[in-house]
Amino acid sequence: MTVDTNPCSYILIILLILLVLPSSLLINAEVTEYPSFVNAPNSWRNNLSYDFGLWELAGVKPILVNGMFVCGFHCSFVGDSCLFAVSIFNTSYGEDNSSFSPQVVWSANRNNPVELRALLQRTPERSLTLKDGDGVVVWSPNTVDMFVSRLNLSAEGNLMLFDKINNLVWQSFDHPTDTLVLGQRLVPGQKLRSSVSPSNSSEGLYAISIIDNDLTAYMDADRYQSYYFESYSELSYAQFQTGKFRDLSVADGAKFIQLGSDGYLRAYEWIESKWEGADILNISPCSYPLACGKYGVCVEDEGCSCPEAATQSQITYFRPTNYTRSDLGCSAISPISCELSLHHSLLELQLTNYDPNIFGFAYNFDISIEDCKEACLKNCSCKAAMHRDSNCHLLSEVLSIGMRDTSDLVYSISTLIFYNTSVLSYNTSAFIKVQNFSSGTNNNLSLPRLSERKKDVGVILGSTLGAISGVFLICTFCYLRIKKGFKEIEEDYLDNISGMPTSFSFEELKNVTSNFGNKLGEGGFGLVFLVTLPSGSEVAVKHLDGGLGPVNKSFIAEVQTIGSINDFNLVRLVGFCSEKFNRLLVYEYMCKGSLDQWIFHKNAEHALGWQIRKKIISDIAKGTSLSSRGMQPKDNSLKTSNHKISF
Repeated sequence: MTVDTNPCSYILIILLILLVLPSSLLINAEVTEYPSFVNAPNSWRNNLSYDFGLWELAGVKPILVNGMFVCGFHCSFVGDSCLFAVSIFNTSYGEDNSSFSPQVVWSANRNNPVELRALLQRTPERSLTLKDGDGVVVWSPNTVDMFVSRLNLSAEGNLMLFDKINNLVWQSFDHPTDTLVLGQRLVPGQKLRSSVSPSNSSEGLYAISIIDNDLTAYMDADRYQSYYFESYSELSYAQFQTGKFRDLSVADGAKFIQLGSDGYLRAYEWIESKWEGADILNISPCSYPLACGKYGVCVEDEGCSCPEAATQSQITYFRPTNYTRSDLGCSAISPISCELSLHHSLLELQLTNYDPNIFGFAYNFDISIEDCKEACLKNCSCKAAMHRDSNCHLLSEVLSIGMRDTSDLVYSISTLIFYNTSVLSYNTSAFIKVQNFSSGTNNNLSLPRLSERKKDVGVILGSTLGAISGVFLICTFCYLRIKKGFKEIEEDYLDNISGMPTSFSFEELKNVTSNFGNKLGEGGFGLVFLVTLPSGSEVAVKHLDGGLGPVNKSFIAEVQTIGSINDFNLVRLVGFCSEKFNRLLVYEYMCKGSLDQWIFHKNAEHALGWQIRKKIISDIAKGTSLSSRGMQPKDNSLKTSNHKISF
């Protein structure tokens, strides 16, 4: 794991220090002595330091040091991005201070870097917390009420927390990030998780863990994608030891192993004043799920390219995502659209052999090639199909397509699972779904061959259509201006009526309904959505379809009638929206349903008794006796769906 460091900025800082400080001070600089454990103080602040020692030059503010490991704040030189972390460093730097290079092997807050003024402290509950400069807690071990009294960094690089009677309550070895150091074990339930990139320590795509007694490397994305596994009859842990990681060979001088952002597992040793990593999985470069990016074809010793048809087709369906970086994959020239499924076809790849341990979202036995292709074309989720010895695989995602040469497929279309096994020869056909070019595109290809006379006809036709379009736009503009005037008059009318409920803006209602996502049902002239207002109250928002004719009449009637009535038996109109062409009504939410749902209940067991019906009739009479209050109901605003139930 690394902290973001800009090389240019780093060089500039070093040059400034060389200009400011005496050369003798730099030559004789030594690492300040730091303890391997602390009982006090209770807090450590990540303050800006003006002490240009070795630690500061490396971006480290130490708290604990033991052997070749240091624990403290590790910051980048750009952006004040800091991790509370444990790093390994070379202890044999001698007078060559340039080789002093701490490498992060564990961090507490890889997904939430802190800035300067961050604080590591013991809480009143005797737990440990890491707070950013603004006081927000970004990390804390699960040690509440365990009375953490001592922090200890072991010589093996394990950060340990002890309680007041010296019992171990937490250790970093139980929570690995992307790295294992010598002596550290990986046990079931733990995983190594790669970083996003060498400059971004956040969790990335790849992981290594023990799954069902298998040491497995996989892409931990939406769909589980394995690219390496080593199987054992029983595997309780995998330990990194001198010369090996379980059964994987490792250089004797390696100090740590790390899962890189590219999915490679490398062992690092100190060589020529820097950490050098060597791959220990020893699998084909084309075995990795994204070796050449999505839809990229990986050929060993040749590099990456885009898929081509098995036949000499003149149509190109894919192009590189980045023409200067072929390993970033390919994209379809015409993206697949489920709405245009009639124009889908399957591009047959020039492949003959592939690894049989590949599974998609569907696997069918004893099926012909044509039936396999038809099954993929009928399912929009199918992106590719592979047929081997009467068995059909339908694949939901196409990652990298790995080939050893033009006739030997090693690791084929990556979807859910594929393993590192020997290559077997099978009668295999592979197809990728593509979107056929529209007829308009094909017509464009033939335009250069048109005669001058046809070009003149096209100019005349275009001019005529342009004139017609201009007249249409002018008429549309005039119509919208007139329509807008009527809308503004109506909005002013509603705003000037006394006793009206709250008037909401359309943007307010759009935000509280999460863009009208929580649909409750359908009412007269529109859909109804359940919403929780910032005040905590639940309301029902009806979005009317359009704002003209009967819809507009119903809207005005309900706002004027229900908005002016305050009766217990009638649903309360909380507010409304009359903005441009948008018409929305905000009602009190009836958790027990409206009266019409109970009168016409489909279940006879829930039919209303006569005593309840009598009470309902009486209450309705009270709610609708509006003439004595000088109000007349308009339209059907006092319908049964606007009466609520309280029994």
